[in-house]
Amino acid sequence: MKNLKIKVSNYYKENFSILSLEEREAFDFFLYKGFYVFPYSWCDNYNSLKFRVGINRGLPCADVFGKKMFFKKGWSELQVNSYLRGIYREQDLNSPHRYITDYFHPIKEDLVLDIGVAEGYFSLDVINNVSKILAFELDNTWDEPLKQTFKDYAQKIEIFNFKVTDTIKSISERKIDDFSICFTMPIFVKIDVEGDEMKVLNGMKEILKINKKVNFTIACYHYQNQAQEIADFFKSINFKYEFSNNFMFYVFDKNLKEPFLRRGVIRASNYIDF
Repeated sequence: MKNLKIKVSNYYKENFSILSLEEREAFDFFLYKGFYVFPYSWCDNYNSLKFRVGINRGLPCADVFGKKMFFKKGWSELQVNSYLRGIYREQDLNSPHRYITDYFHPIKEDLVLDIGVAEGYFSLDVINNVSKILAFELDNTWDEPLKQTFKDYAQKIEIFNFKVTDTIKSISERKIDDFSICFTMPIFVKIDVEGDEMKVLNGMKEILKINKKVNFTIACYHYQNQAQEIADFFKSINFKYEFSNNFMFYVFDKNLKEPFLRRGVIRASNYIDF
C-alpha cells in the first residue's frame, strides 16, 4: 500500500497539467486521506449511519426502503451495519458506483434482470415500480435471506441460483439468451458480477439483435481497462452509453496501475440518448 501511494503520487505530479478537475479532486482526496475506494468527502456522511438490527426467522434483518431486508445467518449487528453503510455509500447520488439516475432507471413496463443480486438492495429499491424481476445470484449463502426479503413479492420476482455466462459448461450455468421472456419485453439489465460482466453480455447477443428496448447499468471497475472493453462492445452494436460521474480507486485489485482512477458504472441503451 505504501508503494502504491508513492506510485499514485508520482503519477499525479507528472500528469497534473493534463488531468481534469474531476480527476484532480479524486487524486487530492486519495493522497490526503488515504485508501478510500470512493475518494470523496461525502463518504464520511455514512460513518455514523446506524441501523436497528433484529432477528426474524433465524436471520438478522434491518429496515431498508421501509421494508425488511435479511442478511446471512450468523451475521452480527456490527456486520450488518458495516455492510449497509457500504451499500448506501455505493448508491449515494454522487457515487461512481450508483446504478441509476433520476433520468435513467427502470419503469413500470420493464422486466428487470438483476444479475449479481447479492443482498437484493437494487431489486428491493425498484420492485414496486417495474413489471417483473429476474434475479440471479451465484453465492447460495444469500438464498434464504433473499427468499425472506422478497417473500411478499413472490408473484413479481424469480430468484435463480446459478452463474450467468456465455458458455454453458455445467447445470449451474445459464445464458440470458435462454430466457424467452427477454426477447419480447422491454428489459432493464443491472450487472455486477465481480469481473465477468462481458461474459454476461456475450451470453445475450441474440436478445440484443431482436429486442428494441434494452437498458443496461453495469459495474465496470473490476479490472484494468474493463470500462473501455464494455464501451467498445456497446459501440459495436450501436448502443448509446455514458459513464457514471466521478471515479473509484479500486484498491482491492492487486494489479491496480496507471492511470489508477476507474469509472464505476457504464449505462447503455438502444433507444435512449444520453
